Amino acid sequence: MFLLLLLSCFILSWAALSSYRYFLPKPKDYKWYHYSLHGFMVSFAIFPLMFFTGSWLWFGVRVGVCTIGVGAVSHFIDKDWLEEFLRGFILVGSLILMGV
Repeated sequence: MFLLLLLSCFILSWAALSSYRYFLPKPKDYKWYHYSLHGFMVSFAIFPLMFFTGSWLWFGVRVGVCTIGVGAVSHFIDKDWLEEFLRGFILVGSLILMGV
């Protein structure tokens, strides 16, 4: 059962990470809410795992932090390398803080 939950989390994460620009019609310039939606979808991908762990509070905190954090970083940071690093730090760091 746990392996099936991990597999579903992997598939959802892969879909969110590989298609973040296709959630909405492709704009000429990406706005903060496009990246916030990306952060939401990537953080929400561990939803199946929450049935196993029952950490609903940490799940909600992670979804909120990633949604706001990824949108804010993409809006305020102009250097691509720093923006990508900080987005990865937020997404992976939130998993580490959850204990996943």
